[in-house]
Amino acid sequence: MPGPKATNPQIRFWRKVKKGSPDECWLWTAGRAGSGYGQFYRRKNVPVGAHRFSWELAHGQPVPPGRMVMHLCDNPPCVNPAHLVVGTCQDNARDCAAKGRNPGNTTNRGGVPPKWAPEVVDAMRAQEMTFRQIGAVLGIAPATAFRTLGRLSRSPLDERNADLARERVGMFLEVEHYDPLPT
Repeated sequence: MPGPKATNPQIRFWRKVKKGSPDECWLWTAGRAGSGYGQFYRRKNVPVGAHRFSWELAHGQPVPPGRMVMHLCDNPPCVNPAHLVVGTCQDNARDCAAKGRNPGNTTNRGGVPPKWAPEVVDAMRAQEMTFRQIGAVLGIAPATAFRTLGRLSRSPLDERNADLARERVGMFLEVEHYDPLPT
């Protein structure tokens, strides 16, 4: 015996939205992905971001290839078409950095990790410092220390960062025993 006839996706979608005024966030009330973004099934086993589906309904066309739907309100469950714009991955990364929403990148709030002077890194390696210790001295994450210093490319150097690194290493070398992660 066949199941009930499927309802129009547009009708199903709007039943799962708590609408507010045109300038407020309209919240997705159904299932969400781990990141907090609404998840809608336009048909069986075909999930799509609820915000993406909302943009497609409002504009009457699919999101262009290579583009993503971004929130102007920075509220993942929001599906208000007035709060949604299409952009590239790079646009989204710039928006994220400009709004300070990139906690994993503490080097320059969205910028490129600095290049450190080779003599500074050599001095640290001579002290047999771990990447965790190097990161603590330079004020960068251990993973960043590994990626940028572990395969140190002797590339052009930002003198401001070189001076800062020399100063920090100098402070380190003046101390008999340095434990950046006290117990």
